[in-house]
Amino acid sequence: MDKAEIRRQVRAAAKEFTEKERLLISTTVCETLLQHARIEEAETVIAFSPLPDEIDIFPMVRDLYSRGKEILLPRVVSDEDMVLCRYSGEGSLSTGRYGILEPSGDEVSVSQFLSTDSSMRGVVAIVPGVAFDSLGHRVGRGKGYYDRFLSSLPIYTIGVCFPYQLFDSVPFESHDKVLDEVILCSQR
Repeated sequence: MDKAEIRRQVRAAAKEFTEKERLLISTTVCETLLQHARIEEAETVIAFSPLPDEIDIFPMVRDLYSRGKEILLPRVVSDEDMVLCRYSGEGSLSTGRYGILEPSGDEVSVSQFLSTDSSMRGVVAIVPGVAFDSLGHRVGRGKGYYDRFLSSLPIYTIGVCFPYQLFDSVPFESHDKVLDEVILCSQR
């Protein structure tokens, strides 16, 4: 099965879930993430602003921010690139490219970011996607933003998904970033 067919299957399967079911699953995934040892130990969490068809991780983002953790969110700056920006509360978000809420905070350059913690042990990234498999392969929306961006960061990566987004296997290419783990909630 190719990536286009997987994307079609996920869109069709998503229609079988109610908004209430997606909210319950998102809540459970957030609770799991908040108890995750890597996130508890992290000084910095790279997160994302969810689209309506993605796990809503914003309750986790707000919680971690209130605990004093540094939260970085992506901002799309071109057809090929995104940058990380500091999250400083929901008032600092505005709608950017593709209708995604993006931070207006300070941009953090990857080189500066790497130089502050060469081991990157204190950094974890939560990654969205359209489909995943248990080996950490992911199918995104087709633009390659996360694969290009994450390939430059030697950090622990966690994908999050709904049950209908997890496949036995998904196609991948040598340039695709393999995630360290995928978290989902199978409740319905």
